[in-house]
Amino acid sequence: MSARTRIAYVAAWAAVIALFVWSSRALAERQSGPRGSLAERLLGPIARFAADIQWVRSDSALRHGQAALAYARAESALRLAPSDSGGWIFLAHHFLYERASLLREPDPSVRRQWIRAGLDLLARGEERVRDPAEIAFCRGVACAYFGSLDDADRIWPASRRAAWELAAEAFERSSELGHALGAEAGA
Repeated sequence: MSARTRIAYVAAWAAVIALFVWSSRALAERQSGPRGSLAERLLGPIARFAADIQWVRSDSALRHGQAALAYARAESALRLAPSDSGGWIFLAHHFLYERASLLREPDPSVRRQWIRAGLDLLARGEERVRDPAEIAFCRGVACAYFGSLDDADRIWPASRRAAWELAAEAFERSSELGHALGAEAGA
């Protein structure tokens, strides 16, 4: 292969790569919502599939009592497809209803930490997902759950009234973001 042929070959591939990058960026700018992670933009629909595989692996690790491994896989899945609300909700649900449950954790301070972790995860997810209304609605459901608990069983927030106020705020936010049931749930 002559030098001129190699230069033409490299230039053609550079043009193909530049066209791919330009079209990916143009497509991302036209889509509504967050652009997603680098992996999500580069892998396209395969990123969601790879994230789903990681979620299955994370769930399997949880079932086998390997929490650290499960959380590492969950974070990997969130990095692969951060614009999908399902993963954020799955992990937050685990923190809020499983790890923070009285049956699993008798220490109230540790339970409060898991609740904070779940709510922080939802807040983080709301900034990154394509449909933040779904995350806000999930936050409202969690706060309503805590509001429905007896004072002796609820460790967060301090009062039933505070929990219901937080639920109403979250439902209102979800309604503002376009959730179909947000306004009805807030009422």
